[in-house]
Amino acid sequence: MSPLREGFNGINVRFHLVGFYTLATLTLRFVEPLGEEPEWIPAIAAAFVFFHGSVCGILGLVYLAAAGRS
Repeated sequence: MSPLREGFNGINVRFHLVGFYTLATLTLRFVEPLGEEPEWIPAIAAAFVFFHGSVCGILGLVYLAAAGRS
């Protein structure tokens, strides 16, 4: 089996993570326009951390599944 197919097979079991990615993306998109007001800066920073943590976590799971590790 090719590494790409193995990666997709491994991530299919964890398909619920797409919901986290979607939630993180929507949160970031809703909070970004508020960046001109200084009181929203902590919320924007939290949204960036949540988004990038979700993306890196999902890509890490794809990599580990393709490498055959648990």
